[in-house]
Amino acid sequence: ISDIEMKMYGSSISGFGLTSSNINIYVNSPSAKCMPKILVLIFDLLIKSDKFKDVHCDFYSKVPAVIFTDPESNIVCQLTINSCFARDTSRLLSIYSSLDPRVAQLGIVFRTWGKICGLDRQKEGTLPAYSFSLMTVYYLQNTSPPVLPVFYKVGLEYTS
Repeated sequence: ISDIEMKMYGSSISGFGLTSSNINIYVNSPSAKCMPKILVLIFDLLIKSDKFKDVHCDFYSKVPAVIFTDPESNIVCQLTINSCFARDTSRLLSIYSSLDPRVAQLGIVFRTWGKICGLDRQKEGTLPAYSFSLMTVYYLQNTSPPVLPVFYKVGLEYTS
């Protein structure tokens, strides 16, 4: 498929992933109008391939996706289109987790607690998994003294 870009985002990039986390991949194209067709085309290619298993689509959800599993690692991958906000959030969380190792450690503990309590099931109306990472960052920005600085987005770069 020409003129598309595929990049990872989510907890596997940000440093806040659990061992049970999936891999999130977004597909972007200069021609945003054809993105739904590209997602369907990718689904067709994956379902015909013998390199992946459990290939299925979730085109009717809030964020349409193609989900598949890598048979060697048994890792579930979720492919979405134009997830620019998710990509930017992952980049910001990655920057914060790189500043101090305690950031990701506390975020993973908080996320695990949310998972145990059933609070991370967005499809059931609870919080998305990344919200625990964002709340961790917010908390660490508001401790006295602050553990993390507050960054402001300027163009494509973050500044304090």
